[in-house]
Amino acid sequence: MNIARIRNVECYSEDDLLWLINNWAEYKSEKMPQAVSRTAVRTGLESIMHIAIYASEEESDAANVIAGEFLASAKDRIKEYITFHGEVMGGINGSLVHSSIQTT
Repeated sequence: MNIARIRNVECYSEDDLLWLINNWAEYKSEKMPQAVSRTAVRTGLESIMHIAIYASEEESDAANVIAGEFLASAKDRIKEYITFHGEVMGGINGSLVHSSIQTT
């Protein structure tokens, strides 16, 4: 089961965001678990949303710890961040996966 880890980060300035992007590229390459996919979307001058999909909850949790350490090291540059995670429910073609959804 694929697990998505989504993080939205808002920085104090555009320079802070650029610092975050540049330093994350170096930091993650050495430490992060392999992801099924990673996408970063710049959502504003001072904000970015990162979406990573992992093959297991364990890989997602390990990545979350590493990302948390990095964000803590940049706390003076970050105004706020929000994280979400959960089972991936859609495929590349946009269809929903219904096998694990139960209704009562």
